[in-house]
Amino acid sequence: MRKVTGIKVSEKHFNFKKQTLSIESEHYKWFNQVKNAISSEIRALHNAEYSIETSIRNLLNLERIESSGDKLWENYLSKTSNSKNTIANRISNVRWVHNNTSYSPLTKLHLSDTAIVKEIAEAIKKSKDHTLSGADNKLKKLDDLANTAFGSSKNLFRSFQQNGHYIPGASSGSSDVKFTDAYDFKNGIKNIKTGQDLEATLTFLLSYCLCIDGQDLARIDKSTINHYAPYTEGNINIDFANNLVKHQNDFHLKKAYYFDRKLIMNRGKQQQRESTVKFNIYPIPRIFQLLKLIIAKHRPERAYQGSDPFRLYNFKTDDFVGKQKWKQITNVETDKLKRMSGTYLSSQRGTFNSYLSDLAVPQVVCKAFLKHSFKQSTFEKHYLKHPQEKFFIIQQAGIDAFDVIGAWYLLLAKATELNLVPKVFKISKFDKEMIKKGKLLDKSWNEEWQEYKDTEKSLQNSFSKEEVSKARGILGF
Repeated sequence: MRKVTGIKVSEKHFNFKKQTLSIESEHYKWFNQVKNAISSEIRALHNAEYSIETSIRNLLNLERIESSGDKLWENYLSKTSNSKNTIANRISNVRWVHNNTSYSPLTKLHLSDTAIVKEIAEAIKKSKDHTLSGADNKLKKLDDLANTAFGSSKNLFRSFQQNGHYIPGASSGSSDVKFTDAYDFKNGIKNIKTGQDLEATLTFLLSYCLCIDGQDLARIDKSTINHYAPYTEGNINIDFANNLVKHQNDFHLKKAYYFDRKLIMNRGKQQQRESTVKFNIYPIPRIFQLLKLIIAKHRPERAYQGSDPFRLYNFKTDDFVGKQKWKQITNVETDKLKRMSGTYLSSQRGTFNSYLSDLAVPQVVCKAFLKHSFKQSTFEKHYLKHPQEKFFIIQQAGIDAFDVIGAWYLLLAKATELNLVPKVFKISKFDKEMIKKGKLLDKSWNEEWQEYKDTEKSLQNSFSKEEVSKARGILGF
């Protein structure tokens, strides 16, 4: 007992055989409180009611001995990339726990203890301050803070959710509209006044076409765009092919769109590397090129200055510092988009999904295309490995549904009128050809897919004629 507690006592006061302390010792009362608590603490630990750390803390009465590394709010502040307004809003949830429970400051050890987590959850739910949805929202916000402070991509730290005190998704916690109407977006282009207005509009349009979250734009570089090497043998049209390969990054030319070029990037919880989106679909690369020039002109302190043609910013959102820098940009861009057309920068993927639903694309295909979370059924696993060409057709259908080329045309006209387009960006003959056409697909997505399958089947049949003839010779029928 003396070794466990670590207290210093006189030899004459401590009985080694009985493990007791004399009443004459100044530590007598405290020592016996700890000793009497051991049996109940061991039972609680055996029943997994809380962690070993919490059990030791209870035994030794270390309630007030907390290191700064364990404190929820301090850890959250050191790691968050949220704006000042969001941080100011979040602290109210922690203060409520501090002011209405005995757990102040709220720490990782508190949130590791299921009994304490339950006590806090019940206090919030029984409080007259909260409705049912309000209580769920507060628990979710506390989990968001804790996960930022102590969690990771592989080990989430969401004590209230993991202990079943609220249903995930029952309360959105936000009134933000996650859909952008194509007409409203195009109508808002006339409200562009500055270079940063143009940057915000291009950012939304580009992330919509690529079906990625805005912050993923800061992660694109030449390693995420597949390239083609020159052909050396095995092709009778080798000179023709190599002429196309030579111009694969000249996106103002039609030649650059001959071969399929994919954006290869991890995204989502599944960490699937092979992306299902095509990069060289008009006008995606042209939007990208203009956005790069606009960032360099109107946000030079954040613009990438190196030789990589596919880097937009001088940071990446793979760490907290990069996310904080992106947050500063996105706060400005969101404000500008909302002012111009009521658009939210975070609505691009939800908008794309909505337009695919309007085109009668099955939801299971939409989920696979957008890399949403999947239940591990055989059917859904099949769609995760779905033919890439079908996803390319669906991507083009979604781009057409939003009338991206029409919006791009209006955007170029407005930016040219305001003298915002850098002189090095020239509108080419191919730009004019595609803008005049106005869309990517000539038929519905389903008809395009069926035509592709028919062509594939025809090619397979022609290639297999020799093998079928050989089989007949062997089998005799």
